[in-house]
Amino acid sequence: MIKKIVDIFRGVVISIWFLVAIFVTVCLLSYNEFKVTTFGKNSFLIIDSDEMEPDFLEGDLLIVKRNADNKIDIGDKVFYYNSFMDSSVLIYLDTVQNKYPVTKTETTYVLDGERVSGEYVIGKSENAKVFHKWGTILGVLTSKWGFMFLIIFPTLFAIMYEIAMIIEMAKEKDEDDDEEDEVEEEKNIITPPVNNKSEVEKVSEEDLEKTRVLKLFNNSKPIELEDEELVDDNEKDDMDS
Repeated sequence: MIKKIVDIFRGVVISIWFLVAIFVTVCLLSYNEFKVTTFGKNSFLIIDSDEMEPDFLEGDLLIVKRNADNKIDIGDKVFYYNSFMDSSVLIYLDTVQNKYPVTKTETTYVLDGERVSGEYVIGKSENAKVFHKWGTILGVLTSKWGFMFLIIFPTLFAIMYEIAMIIEMAKEKDEDDDEEDEVEEEKNIITPPVNNKSEVEKVSEEDLEKTRVLKLFNNSKPIELEDEELVDDNEKDDMDS
């Protein structure tokens, strides 16, 4: 019973870990040019500082949906990428101070006194879905060392463990087959193989006949001894007389 519970628990843990590994891998493969995970119009933002408080807390995971340019108005708070000369990119949250249509599909926004192209705008903060503390977890899993120690190494260990289990099962199967062969050989030595029912009956009848003869012999032997004793006694009586 305990072994069964342990096996079920181990199966559940492995299944959860497997799903997490797939999800983290997909997140890494879905990085955009700013190293932010995107699925379609949705971006996964990890808040790794307290600069956005009190709106958002450090460690939060935000799912922000990109809005069309005509859906963003002056006064809306938006997330956007801000690139610097050293090629680093940070995510900021500011209020739209003004906007200028450039083409039918492109708009430039004024954020924190600077003009920002619409392609750098992620989406409005009011539509963001917040998951507290999940940002820290996802940040660790998607980091270089976190992915190595929490995903790659356990995966290699699981693969090696499964290979070892397969080899062990194959060895046990071979041993069982050898034992079955030995038992079958012993049976063939003790009882010769027969081809049909008549031969089985014949062998059985022969065994029964041998058994009867042995019984008769064993029963008759004491009688013969008694007869011999009687003869010896008679001879002694004759000699005495």
